[in-house]
Amino acid sequence: MNFSNLDPQQVLASLDAVGLRGDGRILQLNSYENRVFQVFLEDGRVVVAKFYRPGRWRDAQIVEEHAFALELAEAEVPVVPPLELHIDVEEAGLQLHGHPPTLACRQTPEGLHRYTAALRCAGREPELEDPAALRQLGRFIGRLHSVGKRRPFVHRHHLNARVDGRLALQSLLQGGFVPDTERPAWQQACMQALDGVEAAFDAVEVWNGRNVDVRAKVLEDLLALLRTSHPVTAIAATPWTPIHRIIAVDITSWLPASPASHSAWLARISTPKAGSSTNCSPLGRMPMSIRSRNITR
Repeated sequence: MNFSNLDPQQVLASLDAVGLRGDGRILQLNSYENRVFQVFLEDGRVVVAKFYRPGRWRDAQIVEEHAFALELAEAEVPVVPPLELHIDVEEAGLQLHGHPPTLACRQTPEGLHRYTAALRCAGREPELEDPAALRQLGRFIGRLHSVGKRRPFVHRHHLNARVDGRLALQSLLQGGFVPDTERPAWQQACMQALDGVEAAFDAVEVWNGRNVDVRAKVLEDLLALLRTSHPVTAIAATPWTPIHRIIAVDITSWLPASPASHSAWLARISTPKAGSSTNCSPLGRMPMSIRSRNITR
């Protein structure tokens, strides 16, 4: 099916089928990918219903995201979780998924609708110039990660720069979306962009220590240049590979402002800690901000 068949009557009927009876007031909200509606219910509540784009995500992926939102809410992280759905009257072609059920799949003559609902929750843009607001955002992100690390996602799609990027490019080229007159320049620009994206992902792999030999070589080269009298100039003039370039720029951005302080800074990150292996990589002694800044997933 496509979203052209999803009219207000279909929306209200779909919500009614899972115990959310609307009073007739409905407002379509902005959404890039799915179709989202604000619906007023007869019991006085207001919900936001999301109808998922067909073929975009599998049911298991959606349910897994719902389960994570519920887990966050249970941990008192301020998120808006999906509502638990239930079937008031048995209807052919209606199924609920999840534990508790949060995803409804309803077969209609026009096609299959997959949808969920959550209570409306007002919000506002944060004041990004306010240090207190930034600290609050940082705490919030930390709590997200604290809950998220409890178990891995099983069904979530893992982004692969080479596979996903090249497939997207081929889809656009094969679909005839780019005029022939613009195709050569457009394709060249895309290839350059993909090369940069792939290099950034490669740098993450190196920085996370999944290729110890390459990581050690990168750090050895960087430390040698950082010990020169003008490390920033030396690094800028070096014909780096994309991986070296990304990591080098990241490290030099954290150099002390005073060149006189460079030696002490390098000694601190290069000297093994007491009791550690002499072969320990300097990466492990760099400030966490350096290891993660700009090249995290």
